Amino acid sequence: MKYVLILSLIAASLLAEIDVRQNIKALYIGVPLTKSQMNYILDNQPQILSLMKAQAIQTVGAQQIHDSNVVEFMLRSDGTADSYRVLDHASRRNIDRLSELVVMEGYKQMPVPPMDTPIRFIIRYRTGNMESAVDLTPEPEPQPKRKKRVR
Repeated sequence: MKYVLILSLIAASLLAEIDVRQNIKALYIGVPLTKSQMNYILDNQPQILSLMKAQAIQTVGAQQIHDSNVVEFMLRSDGTADSYRVLDHASRRNIDRLSELVVMEGYKQMPVPPMDTPIRFIIRYRTGNMESAVDLTPEPEPQPKRKKRVR
């Protein structure tokens, strides 16, 4: 039975396209961050995103999901997390609950910040298809628009 569970998790991860991203500028608009908080987010972004993706793949299992949401929680300086909320809901409520499970299990493996730090990210679920596993690279920062020259 144990091997069946392991094989099903491996199969689900191969068929899953779960993307966890952070676009720092877009996600933290209007959120006053200290230099320490911003440094923590930037320095630990790859590790945080990787942990959340791994937790999402494990939590989703073999479900077929094609949806996304934006979530936030407060990562405390004592290593705990609270104040979880969905900033942009998925089309189905069970996806928001699924994301909460991902966060509440995944944060436990994150590096502890020097001070309480809000963490926000986008989770895109595309499971049940034959595409390759998720790309964990952060979303590129938007490039400033060039002003048009008036002649």
